[in-house]
Amino acid sequence: MARHYGWALGVWVLVASTGHAETARGGYAQADPQHAERKDDKKPDDRRGGPWIWWKDDTVRTELKLTAEQVSDIEQIFQTNMAQAKPLREEVNQLEASLNQTVRSNTAEISVVSQQVDKVERTRAELNKLRVLMLYRMRRVLTPEQNMKFQARVDRWEAARKKGQHPAGHR
Repeated sequence: MARHYGWALGVWVLVASTGHAETARGGYAQADPQHAERKDDKKPDDRRGGPWIWWKDDTVRTELKLTAEQVSDIEQIFQTNMAQAKPLREEVNQLEASLNQTVRSNTAEISVVSQQVDKVERTRAELNKLRVLMLYRMRRVLTPEQNMKFQARVDRWEAARKKGQHPAGHR
């Protein structure tokens, strides 16, 4: 369940918020499926590549019977996380750019490249930890019944995503 939760919600909430600019430019992280973006996805706020703010989606709010207080609490968790994650995203992007330049130059010692990769991945791990903790905090705002309904929605979305379909209720 944690694997589904981490992958599905990570994609839902933070697809573009993870800020993998190098991936879009063909950097070494290009094959990372967690950060792949579907061109046909339209977010509720009609921004391509932005996070899907599921707690503000009318369909989800109705299905889960979210209260205004729950929406406010989840939004606060999200905003706090975004403020904390922004410098880490920028650092990951900067480290990836430097690593990609090193790889392209093809002159560095293997140990230097290895150290750069370690630094990129440590920073990315910090960013991912923030994301998972944010998602867990959001889930704790929900009642047990809401969590069950939400997990069912996540499972449906994940199944549709695996089949390459556009999930219903996710624009």
